[in-house]
Amino acid sequence: ATLDAALHHLTRATELNPVEAVHQFELAKVYLDLDRVDEARLRFRAIIDAPMVSPTDVAYKRRAREHLAEITPDQF
Repeated sequence: ATLDAALHHLTRATELNPVEAVHQFELAKVYLDLDRVDEARLRFRAIIDAPMVSPTDVAYKRRAREHLAEITPDQF
């Protein structure tokens, strides 16, 4: 699938179920692939801030924090 198709489908999936971490995470990765870092940062933050709804959310929250740390410049 192309990045544009992935973007379309994952955007729709997050609209239908905004607390589903897997869709938010994959959408954030697509944004990174498209060099849309600010939008990726927002999606990673949404994962971190979302309520726990699935046992896999722990792993997605951890991975989102890791990615967010990599793409967020240190603030002094």
